[in-house]
Amino acid sequence: MEKKLLQLNEKLASDSTLAGQILEKESAEEVQALLKKNDLDFSIEEIQELRDHLIQIASDPAYDISTVPYGDIFQATLELISVSNEGPVTGPHW
Repeated sequence: MEKKLLQLNEKLASDSTLAGQILEKESAEEVQALLKKNDLDFSIEEIQELRDHLIQIASDPAYDISTVPYGDIFQATLELISVSNEGPVTGPHW
C-alpha cells in the first residue's frame, strides 16, 4: 500500500485535474478504472480505505490519521486531493 500511495501522490502532484476527477466518481469501481488509466493499481478495498480516511478527516478535524498504518503518507495524499480540488473536501461520493 505504501508504494501505491507514493505513486498516487506523484500523480496528484503532477496532474492538477486528477483529484477533481477522483472526487467526481460515483463508485469505488469508477475510481479504480480512473486510477488504472493513470497506471495506478488499487484494489477496491484500498480505495475504500482511502475514502474512509478522507471522510473521517473531513468530518472530524481532531482525527489523528498518524495512528493508522502509513498515516503520514495517507495525510499527504489527502492534502494533495484537498489542495488540487481547490476547495474544502466534504467527502467523496464513492
